[in-house]
Amino acid sequence: MFKIGEFVVYGHSGVCQVTSIDYPELAFHVGDKKLYYKLEPVCSTEVIYTPVDTKVQMRPVISSEQARQLLDRVREEIKAPADVRSNMQDEYDALLKNQKCTGLLRIIKNIQYKKKDSLQSGKKLTMTEQRILKQAEELLSSELSVVMDKDLEATKSIIDDVVTEWLARVYV
Repeated sequence: MFKIGEFVVYGHSGVCQVTSIDYPELAFHVGDKKLYYKLEPVCSTEVIYTPVDTKVQMRPVISSEQARQLLDRVREEIKAPADVRSNMQDEYDALLKNQKCTGLLRIIKNIQYKKKDSLQSGKKLTMTEQRILKQAEELLSSELSVVMDKDLEATKSIIDDVVTEWLARVYV
């Protein structure tokens, strides 16, 4: 069970802070004897109530050390993506649903690699690829900003710099 004040990654809402654990008194929960988390997403003003025993995927955020190691691995990586076929939407959707940082970073790297490749041949990313890239960037940057104690824009810039450096090494 998560504790009040902890940050978690919750479903498609991304990073949320657990602000209370209680039996809700809201009208749609009358007679409900379940404990609920009250979650506040870090990137929006909504409030989410979810049962403590929810079936929706919820996990703790990674540690600051894990975030540093994740970015360091990209800085040291010298291989281009093995596969950037035109239709990887199902794989990307699965990685987005899972919301693990390694998968989100993989999406970002693959699509940025494909974007660079497409620009070289006078093409653009599809709208779907642009949407998936934006979603992966937002999910990853929101989690890393919390664990690295940096604002969202600074974190986005760090991720962008790391991926740009990687692209410069691997794109031939």
